[in-house]
Amino acid sequence: MGEAAGGAHASACASFCHNVPVFARPPTLYRPFLSGRYLVSAGLYRLGTQPIPWREDGQSEGHIFALDRDYPRFVASKVAAHRRALHEYAGEAGLTPELREAALACIARTLAAESDGVMT
Repeated sequence: MGEAAGGAHASACASFCHNVPVFARPPTLYRPFLSGRYLVSAGLYRLGTQPIPWREDGQSEGHIFALDRDYPRFVASKVAAHRRALHEYAGEAGLTPELREAALACIARTLAAESDGVMT
């Protein structure tokens, strides 16, 4: 993606997201430093069943995608990173066509549901 196209995409995202309620949500907080040491791991929790340690209300994770008021900044950051060094971020997963189709269908369904229908 060229620099002009990337900047235009990020700008369009910011403009679009500004007036969409789902993107007015407060940012999702992630705190990988709770143990006092910064560790990088998958940090996976069972969606809807396993409480997340840093949530004061004891709620379990209920979403896959962080669609909140920081989404335009997230998109702009991704565009800038890909523009800077796409080879560091893009790669082939080696999925079978069937698994690739199932994964993409799951992502599409989940985005549609978690975006309150904004993304279809």
